[in-house]
Amino acid sequence: MLRFSQLMTEFSFQVGIGEPNADEQGCHYFHVDNISVRCFEINSCIYLQADLKALPSQESEQLDYLKRALKLGLANPMSSKASLTVDGEGRLILFDRYSNTAIELEQFKEWFGGFLDSFEIFQKHLGESVDSVIHAQGSGAEQIFIG
Repeated sequence: MLRFSQLMTEFSFQVGIGEPNADEQGCHYFHVDNISVRCFEINSCIYLQADLKALPSQESEQLDYLKRALKLGLANPMSSKASLTVDGEGRLILFDRYSNTAIELEQFKEWFGGFLDSFEIFQKHLGESVDSVIHAQGSGAEQIFIG
């Protein structure tokens, strides 16, 4: 079992970032494929957080956008652990939590990769209409298609 700071250092070097980029509060920043992910520890849990998009300025558009985001989150089995929230500046944020009491580097890498996959699905499909989210069964696993 790795301590959080050691985990962040090993992860940073293994993915080729070098020294971890952390602020004074211990929040680490990773930039992967144009996605900026914040990683921090609170109460023995590790959190991943990334800004998806600013909400539209019109209240009626915000409601439609949030409906799409929630429906996509419920329909997407890959993001079942990830959660959505809106921050005080009106940005939709994707985040996930993992207990760091038993996480190893390989587990963290897999979890981080799954978070990036979920982020990309949300980012790609949030512009679609709510009714375009449909389910299809394929090779024993549920898949999502937005069309």
